[in-house]
Amino acid sequence: MHLRKGEINLWVSDLGRAADFYLEAFGFKRIAGDESYLKLSQGDITLTLFQARTKEHYAPEMGTQSMMTADLLTDDFDAAVAGITKAGGDVAETGTWEGKRHTIFRDLDGISWELIEA
Repeated sequence: MHLRKGEINLWVSDLGRAADFYLEAFGFKRIAGDESYLKLSQGDITLTLFQARTKEHYAPEMGTQSMMTADLLTDDFDAAVAGITKAGGDVAETGTWEGKRHTIFRDLDGISWELIEA
């Protein structure tokens, strides 16, 4: 068996607001979409944002479900943290693991990611 990275799909409360966050924070580009979804790309990452129909379809409150994060690797950790903060994201305290800085951040819908210095 061989697995490879696929698209990352996120269900969000406000499609335009979510897209603006990822465009501003990380420089994603819009590559497709309509009123129900937007596909964004940056480097080798493709995010597909879907407009959630109800609150139950997007991120639950922190601590109400088990935590899972996807990693985003960056060669400019400080600029990435500044971009997340400027775009309105919530960044946790920075730590170090295996000699690299990392932090957990949440987007505007409370979706958690881990940012890791590459």
